[in-house]
Amino acid sequence: MMQSNEPNIEDSTCQISTLSCLSDDKYIMTFTRRWYILIIYSLNAFMSSAEFSFYSAVPQSIQDYYSEAGITMNHINMCLSLSGFFAIAFLIITQYLDYKFSNLRALTLLSSWCLIISCIIRLLPSWIPGLMPNAFAFMAIGLAINQIGSSFSFPTSSLLSATWFGSSERLFTTTFAAGASQIGFALGFLLFPFIVNAPHVVGVVLHFLLAMQGCCTIALTIYFPSRPPQPPSISEMLKLEQRKTKNDKKQSESVLKRTNCRTELNFETLISESNDRSCSSSSNERINGDYQSANTPPPSKKKCCSDKALKTIQSLCQPSFIFLCAAYAFESASSQAFAGNITYFYTVMGYKESVGGIFAFANSVAMVAGSFILSTVAGKCIRSKEKLLLCVTFVATALIALFFVFVLPIQPSAHSGSDPMTDIGPPLLHVPLWILSLCFVVIGIVGGSPVGLCLEIGAELTFPSSEAASACIMTIANNAIYTIIMFIFSKAGTNWMTTVALCGCVCGLLCLLLTRITRKRQNAESLSQNDSLHEKHDTNKYQVEISA
Repeated sequence: MMQSNEPNIEDSTCQISTLSCLSDDKYIMTFTRRWYILIIYSLNAFMSSAEFSFYSAVPQSIQDYYSEAGITMNHINMCLSLSGFFAIAFLIITQYLDYKFSNLRALTLLSSWCLIISCIIRLLPSWIPGLMPNAFAFMAIGLAINQIGSSFSFPTSSLLSATWFGSSERLFTTTFAAGASQIGFALGFLLFPFIVNAPHVVGVVLHFLLAMQGCCTIALTIYFPSRPPQPPSISEMLKLEQRKTKNDKKQSESVLKRTNCRTELNFETLISESNDRSCSSSSNERINGDYQSANTPPPSKKKCCSDKALKTIQSLCQPSFIFLCAAYAFESASSQAFAGNITYFYTVMGYKESVGGIFAFANSVAMVAGSFILSTVAGKCIRSKEKLLLCVTFVATALIALFFVFVLPIQPSAHSGSDPMTDIGPPLLHVPLWILSLCFVVIGIVGGSPVGLCLEIGAELTFPSSEAASACIMTIANNAIYTIIMFIFSKAGTNWMTTVALCGCVCGLLCLLLTRITRKRQNAESLSQNDSLHEKHDTNKYQVEISA
């Protein structure tokens, strides 16, 4: 739409939200369409989580609906654990695709179409009654493809905010995009127990999820550009200039290579047509020397790519980023795994699924609210104190998890031969139900609050590498810990849930204490902005001297 460096303001008034000029040929602008991009992207993440949470939200109804397959809560946890392995593998593929092509539209469409396929596979036992005894396999495959789709989408939330939004909006939009998946979990835990009031309604809900995902996929396919016409921030402009420099270098190397080929051809022609055998050896040596110097091969494209990959790997392997990944993974995965079984906790204590769904919903909403609160405090009120804020939230999460160890009912192990729904031991401490329910909300606030802030800190530590690269590594670590925890839940039983969650929170706190936070992206933006101001000042000073 805009081909020149200087944008045509008259042609873009309806699309440009803000515009600032750094110099005569450097413009930073944000477009109003960025809000559509954020909303449709977040809707896709929302649907992914809602579809994934369905089985955990109504475990008893799922067991009744798939009674021919003999599915239990342990089977559901096993499916959730297996799907995590596929998510980890495809997160690595996502990082490679982003490194190779840097195309946000392609990654988002891959995510959305995987979610469509997942919905269809989960419905096959409902469409073909003969497949119902094998429903566990279709459930596992459907959840695995759902997580594959999520692996193409969730790690790009910080990339979306950096590509489309200005520096003052990045933290909010990253938190919003990452929080959309938590909202999907929350509404799933709230609405599904009320909607699924009979086993046959499970099939109806699965059809509804397919229809909603289809609408989202169609909207993404019709319009979802990969990047705006102009960069929205200084850091993105620096990346754009870096890419242009590399492209210009590749073009010059290509021209030099063609020149060398012509030189080689002319030299061979000269040798073949030459009949003068009395040419002096010094002349031959001079010609050969000129030829060899002209034919020196330029740095190959493969070497340039390997240098870029090496720099990306070095930024992702720095100790501070590794400790940040571990801290984020232990904290987030422990909170997610614990929250995914809140409904089951209430059913074990003798309450209906709808009651457990209400507090599971409250826990998930609290996670999103906590993430927004912490991001707002870190961005406006207490700048440069991110590590202190994260330490406070990690300690609070560990203390509440320790509290749950004593107040939740003690259940038999999954391999003890007892029925976990009936053979329940009394808790170590007796507290009123309202206090227990309130603690589910509080642990959501403190347990989910680090998500957006950790993703932004990861982007700061690894700049100028792609934001998707850091988010991919952090999501891989999160999914790996989550998979391990869910596997323990499926094998050892729910009596270990609170203890494992507590251990995860403590490990996350220890890793956070070893993390050293540096703001490379903010420093680069400040330095570039100061250079632009100095350049403008020098230019104005020179013009004043000329006029004088």
